[in-house]
Amino acid sequence: MPRISIGDCELYYEREGDGLPVLFITGLSGYASFWRDQVPSFARSYSVITYDHRGVGQSDLKCASHVIERLAADAIALLDALGVTKAHIVGHSAGAAAAQIIAIEHPQRVASVVLVASWTKPDAYFR
Repeated sequence: MPRISIGDCELYYEREGDGLPVLFITGLSGYASFWRDQVPSFARSYSVITYDHRGVGQSDLKCASHVIERLAADAIALLDALGVTKAHIVGHSAGAAAAQIIAIEHPQRVASVVLVASWTKPDAYFR
């Protein structure tokens, strides 16, 4: 069970393939397994990184947080812990919102960004 410390907690992660990394970020309460159908195809050309969010699955359960900024910070901390300086970022739902934050605040870390089912700002329902 690969886990890695990102400072205040440990995240469960999976890494498969070789090449420029692709970090997949799921929506709130996301599991690495959400991307299981995509990993084999991408792993033929890339180093694919998936992970369970903090407080979910095999990551530390004691440090749960469902704040988009925290998702973005955790993704950067995971890349740091793995020694990855630049990656393609693929985000789904809240993970895509986190990917937008990463692209804006850490553009040097991003090779490209793919946003799936995202938004640019929270609406009244989301708040």
